[in-house]
Amino acid sequence: MLGFEGLNPAQRAQALASIQAEAGILTGLVVDVQSASSIERDDFSVRCRPVPLDVLLADAAAFANTLPGQHLLTVTNEASGMIWADFDRLLQVLRNLLSNAAKYSSEGTPIELRARCSAGRVRIEVADHGYGIHPDDLARIFEKFGRGRDQSGRKVAGVGLGLYLSRRIVQTHGFDLIVTSSVGAGSVFGFDVEAAR
Repeated sequence: MLGFEGLNPAQRAQALASIQAEAGILTGLVVDVQSASSIERDDFSVRCRPVPLDVLLADAAAFANTLPGQHLLTVTNEASGMIWADFDRLLQVLRNLLSNAAKYSSEGTPIELRARCSAGRVRIEVADHGYGIHPDDLARIFEKFGRGRDQSGRKVAGVGLGLYLSRRIVQTHGFDLIVTSSVGAGSVFGFDVEAAR
């Protein structure tokens, strides 16, 4: 096997990008495990303040661009201004949703991150064009350690904390994380946040 020094510059850059992506995934897993213990305490709360929506979406998009699978990410922001939120916690939610979108989609399929105004609120969604969620899994995916299946019916690798944590974080903001999905046509995960006035 060639050592790192035996690679040409393009191969080194690709290897480094892969290492950084894997490190990011592992870091996210550690954060999820730590969050699972803190979010179940009675004193868990979010620290909401005015957050620039465009910055939140830009940070989430930067993360998505490190994910494996060479997915084309499109970001559509039809809601300008500020939202009332805990920036770090909502970024954690978006990272989880984007990671799942990449994990449950074939390589190269597009992923969409979008935001729009909805009755004084902002709706944020992550949409993929992947396998979709089997109807039997829809209730289970939000459970602690719940995981969906791939298109062949096998459980996908992971701990099953991402959607559980994401839903709890969104609920702490006063809303709920919802999903619409069709087998073979992908999934859309969305949640509302208050617009900051």
